[in-house]
Amino acid sequence: KSSSPVIFKKGINCSIKNVHKLLISVNRKPEWVVGLKEVKYDENKLERVGTKHECILPLNSLYIETAKNKVLENEIIYAETVDPTGIYPAFNQVFILKKLGSNLCCLSLEIHHNSSFLQKYIFETIMASSTKKSLIKFKELCEKENLSIDD
Repeated sequence: KSSSPVIFKKGINCSIKNVHKLLISVNRKPEWVVGLKEVKYDENKLERVGTKHECILPLNSLYIETAKNKVLENEIIYAETVDPTGIYPAFNQVFILKKLGSNLCCLSLEIHHNSSFLQKYIFETIMASSTKKSLIKFKELCEKENLSIDD
């Protein structure tokens, strides 16, 4: 049983190319993902579909695999599959970037998961708060860096 995804949206004053570059940068995740202490990954492997990394959180780790990285002129879809661990069910994070202007894009994050009613409630309550905070940090980081990145 697949529940409808939890969706978050954020407008970002930054080019879609630069937002995508920051989004797929595994080593930059601790700068914007709330609660993320460290990311472990094979630095010798390029970040592409099938690449896995481990996100170290205060109480556990999440094991994440890049599932999709589709780049079109005005839209980019980047997706990650997260293995089940502890209280978290397996879930997919789908980041959709839509170009709205040369220096403006919209980021939609869809979180898809299959879980029981209780798991769904706990998961969505915990995820909603940290995800909203993370997306605010991500937006601020993109906009700050946009001033110093040549397109």
